[in-house]
Amino acid sequence: DRRTLLSDLSSSSVQRARKLMIALILGTDSSRHLDDVSEFRVRLSSESFDPDNDFSDLQQSLGLMFRAADVGHSAKSWDLHLEWSNRLVQEFHAQGDEEQKLGMKISPLCDSKGFKMSSSQACFLQFICLPTWRDLSNMERRVRKLDIMEEPSRTTPEAGRSSRSWR
Repeated sequence: DRRTLLSDLSSSSVQRARKLMIALILGTDSSRHLDDVSEFRVRLSSESFDPDNDFSDLQQSLGLMFRAADVGHSAKSWDLHLEWSNRLVQEFHAQGDEEQKLGMKISPLCDSKGFKMSSSQACFLQFICLPTWRDLSNMERRVRKLDIMEEPSRTTPEAGRSSRSWR
């Protein structure tokens, strides 16, 4: 008897789980990051926000957590953050080189010409990572019904230090 992770679920539950997994993975696409985060903030500020009982709220909340995991290296120690940043840049530039070789338009962040690691990372941390950590912290407070707002550098000290280190 071969069992899988979802084998005990009904077919409709498997379909729903599959749809959710696909949405979460595709949701890490950085081209929609700002729009998705903006939509999440609007929803989070609503009195009716309830990820326990509203599937759409749950999906948006899980989406934010997936985004945070996707940029998780930004909240690590400087050495780990630097190592992962270098690995990601190598991967992106290899993709850009392949796209160029195939005559395709080079994807954002994938063009190695004129690339400057320090300014790229400073912007990435300031405009993508820190707001993501702030929103995650706000969501946790909201879910726990806490109303104290903290700065992201207090809740994610490594990300704040990494951001300052690139300047």
